[in-house]
Amino acid sequence: MQDLFSQSNEVLTSEGSVDTMVVLSWFSLQKGLAPYCMSLLHPYRKYVSRKGVLMYGKKIFWCFSALLFLCLMTPARAMASSGEPVASISAGLWYSTAINSFGELFAWGSNGDGQLGDGTTTNRNTPVRIGTASDWTAVGAGSSHSLAINSSGQLFSWGSASDGELGIGQYRWALTPTLVNFALSDGAQESAFSSYTVTFNSAGGSAVAAKSITNGAAVGPLPTPTRVGYAFDGWYTAAGAKISPTAPVTGSMTLTARWTPTHTFLKSLKVPGGKFKQGFEHNVFSYIVTLPKKKASTTVKVAKQNKNATVEFKVGKKWKKATTQKVSLKPGKSKTVTIRVKQKGLNTAIYKVKVTRAKK
Repeated sequence: MQDLFSQSNEVLTSEGSVDTMVVLSWFSLQKGLAPYCMSLLHPYRKYVSRKGVLMYGKKIFWCFSALLFLCLMTPARAMASSGEPVASISAGLWYSTAINSFGELFAWGSNGDGQLGDGTTTNRNTPVRIGTASDWTAVGAGSSHSLAINSSGQLFSWGSASDGELGIGQYRWALTPTLVNFALSDGAQESAFSSYTVTFNSAGGSAVAAKSITNGAAVGPLPTPTRVGYAFDGWYTAAGAKISPTAPVTGSMTLTARWTPTHTFLKSLKVPGGKFKQGFEHNVFSYIVTLPKKKASTTVKVAKQNKNATVEFKVGKKWKKATTQKVSLKPGKSKTVTIRVKQKGLNTAIYKVKVTRAKK
């Protein structure tokens, strides 16, 4: 161990030596040799550099050692835990990017301008995969934006566009990799990056407003409609492909919602001679049917949506299996017919039909 520091001790004079300080500080903190290094520096405590490099006392040596440790600490292996071989890397300002041997893109670090490309502006202290593509071949990280090339030779950019550095015809962030279009002249650039309309067909669910997306940009966050008795399965293109928020928009499109039933339902419900009106009752399909005075009776008729379902009627207190229910009324009177539809594996649906005979 003495030989390790012999050369450094020889150059430490009253003039001071930054090299000596670096060597001693680095080894003292990397190898746990702080007490030994301090003993080596002790004989020279009385010397003060004319340039202010060395100062009297032990405390300054500890402070300087700690500072140098922060500057000279051994680089961490960012993807060591997964063991994935890395094919390409690029370090930007306060963030880093890498492509593994499978062509997958990763990024981590500062993300205030969306330069990581994960669709957020959240800083990441571990590598996060960018998108689902596995054909990336090169990546470059800048101050606050990134560029990458895929195996087809297409260029993508994302991050800050305050000075147009993304090349996508806009001066606002792109939070995910966005295709850069080279095929157009400057005069055609404006139309090339015009906005397209994404229309949503909720297929019986709650209404969803259309959104305007710049050509080549990701479709972005997708709305979640609701539909009584159904669970939302996602948005699908006309070709039947489920779309993700990172999918690029290159033309106007209509996305259609798909649903999985959570309840069993009636296919139809009819009350001949009656005038229907929607009722309001929580967790129940409610209807109000008004009969003219001249019609003393009617029959509530239903059809099952699924042949495996069971339909039951109740007028009063008892349930009975049936698909029809006769209702007789005096003028000005009303009766409520409750219908229960059951099917194994699905929630039961309840319908209530209030039938009223007019007075006049």
